[in-house]
Formats: sequence, structure tokens, C-alpha cells
Amino acid sequence: MSNVRLLTILLAAAVSAGCGETDTAAGTPPVQTRPVSQPAPKPVKRKSQQPAALPAPAEITMKMRSLLFLGDPEQAALPADETEARTVARNEIERAQGTGYGAYHAWRRARSIGIKPGVRVSRDILGVVTEIGYPHGLLLVVGWRDGGASLYLGHGGGMIGGHGHETVRRAAKALTELAEGYVVQGQMRETFPLPRKGEVLFTLLTPEGPVGIHTTIKQLRAGNSVLTPLYKASHEVITQFRLIDEKRKKDN
Repeated sequence: MSNVRLLTILLAAAVSAGCGETDTAAGTPPVQTRPVSQPAPKPVKRKSQQPAALPAPAEITMKMRSLLFLGDPEQAALPADETEARTVARNEIERAQGTGYGAYHAWRRARSIGIKPGVRVSRDILGVVTEIGYPHGLLLVVGWRDGGASLYLGHGGGMIGGHGHETVRRAAKALTELAEGYVVQGQMRETFPLPRKGEVLFTLLTPEGPVGIHTTIKQLRAGNSVLTPLYKASHEVITQFRLIDEKRKKDN
């Protein structure tokens, strides 16, 4: 079974199962007195409003997620000499201009030694990571400003190589362009916890750092969330991957 087929099954199951959220009643029931012959009712156990945790993602999924946010741990460290390190970091930024993943991590390394982006480019969108906590597990889709894109599923499946397909490139670029209008709504992220069931985490990757925006599937499906267009743009990347897989199977 193809990865996109698995993705389709996951999405279908998520839609049929809903968001995994439960409503809880508010307040505490009043105390009532009853005759001794009538036993007092048992206290009602209320479900926690905290969404349940997702099934633990596969090791490969967590590794790819770490690469997205934190970079390659095997990449050579910057030189110990401060002057040399700053020269190397600035050269990396220069070489990565116009890219998505490369530019984001060039700036990440530069920030670690005190090099900050200028005001005009500090909030440019280099990439968008959308993480969705479906009942059956994590779905992660990423689009870069240069058209790169990939999908990762909690069980370890996924698709990469979006750069090689024009339709995927267009969807990824459209996602990052749309995200420009949302960056002011988010907050800088220093940690990267997984979404819980029913949650959606958008992470906008900028030269200044990752900007996070949190919402829920329930709010997005209600149709009145300002984040709905961003959610739909993320799903357009998924759709284009699916169409490519369907064409491949038909041709074979």
C-alpha cells in the first residue's frame, strides 16, 4: 500500500471519528439532603478538558521532525574563533539565499552566535510546518518558499521530493506566501511539543526564528476561524501529493 494511500485512510478515519474532543459540563452540582433511607447519588466523574496525547510517533518521523526544526546534528559546528565563525555563518546565509530549508538553518546557526537578521527580512516566511493531531496519529506537512515540500505520518510513512513536481511546488509556494499575513498573530517558539489529539500547530519558519500558532480542528471546521485559509492551503499540498500518486498508479 502506498504512503499516500495510507495518508488517505488516515484522513478518512479522522473525519469519521471527529476531533477526539469531548464537551464537559461546567460548575459543581449543589449539595442536596435526602432521607436516610435513600442513598446519596455517587459523584459524577468529569472528563478532563485536556486533549489526549497522540500515539507515540515512529522513530523515523521524530527524526525528520527534529531535522525540520533543529537541523542536522551531524553538520559541522561553526569554528571556535568568533571572527571566523561569523564569516562562515554569513557565507552560509549568502549561499542559501532564495532557498527554504537551507536559508532557515543558515539563519538558525547564525543566530546561535549573535548574528540577527535585519528588520526587512526578519519575518520573511522561509517555510511553514503544519502538524495535525488526528485521532489515529500525527500528520505533518511542510512547504518551503522555494517549492520544496514533504509529508510525514506518525507511523513512519510519508512522501518527500515535492520539488520535482510543478503542482506541488505551486502549492508549497502558495502556502508560504499566504503565511506572510499570519506571522504577526504568532509567538516565537523555543520548544516543539507535539500537538495533542484535535490540535493543529502551525510553525512559520523565519530568519528571526520559528513562530508558532495554535488552534484546534474543531475551530477550523467551524468555518469562522481566520486560520482556515492557512489550514486549507496546507491540505492543498497533501492533495497534490495524492494526485501524483494516483497518476503514478494509473500509468503503471
